[in-house]
Amino acid sequence: MLVNGVAQRQNSAAMPITHGSAAEGTSCNAPTQFGDVMYRLRTRICMSQRELARRARIAPSIVSETENERRAAPTPAKVDAICTALSATNHERAVLHRLAAIDRQASGLKVGRTTPRHVAVLLREIARIAPQLSHRQVAAIRSSLREAAAM
Repeated sequence: MLVNGVAQRQNSAAMPITHGSAAEGTSCNAPTQFGDVMYRLRTRICMSQRELARRARIAPSIVSETENERRAAPTPAKVDAICTALSATNHERAVLHRLAAIDRQASGLKVGRTTPRHVAVLLREIARIAPQLSHRQVAAIRSSLREAAAM
């Protein structure tokens, strides 16, 4: 939905822009993807993707693809430029840098534009945890996927 030229996701205003463990007071609704946090910060200040791109000196397509989990998080220097453009607080800047570092671990994964967003997010999550998965866990994931495909 567009509001004042800015795309709005449902319930985005209700979700906090925090990240960390439950001991740090993080809500279970807290975004865990770089693109989600960037989107919430941008829409919180009613900034368009094009304006963020202009201020951060990046291509508008990078903003869109990052927010929609179609592109890995940018480099630390670009994260700094995005944070500056969004007037992010020190905490928000730290959250974005932490999430970007995690996201870049899966940077070898390319997700096509026609892949549904929820599937792209799942693929990136699997890619992030892949180094920690045992052969047994991979077999269990494969089995679950086969069951889901058979439905």
